[in-house]
Amino acid sequence: MIQRSLLAIALAGVSLAPPAGAQDLKEAREACTPDYKKYCAGVMPGGGRVKKCLTDNLDKLAPACRAAVIANAGAAPKQK
Repeated sequence: MIQRSLLAIALAGVSLAPPAGAQDLKEAREACTPDYKKYCAGVMPGGGRVKKCLTDNLDKLAPACRAAVIANAGAAPKQK
């Protein structure tokens, strides 16, 4: 229960951009939950830390999560 609450709070950071609606937030959470657990589970929510973690791992994220992070957090794909 606590882990789900922390995950919900953490993934809320994915949709901080004003255009994102409730449906966008729900889709971002669904798309990014596995990636959050895999790459950012140890990241304490708040202060943009989860957003930074997901952005730092952008090239590793599943396509749906990557798209949600880019669309909702203003992240740009890393150049190789």
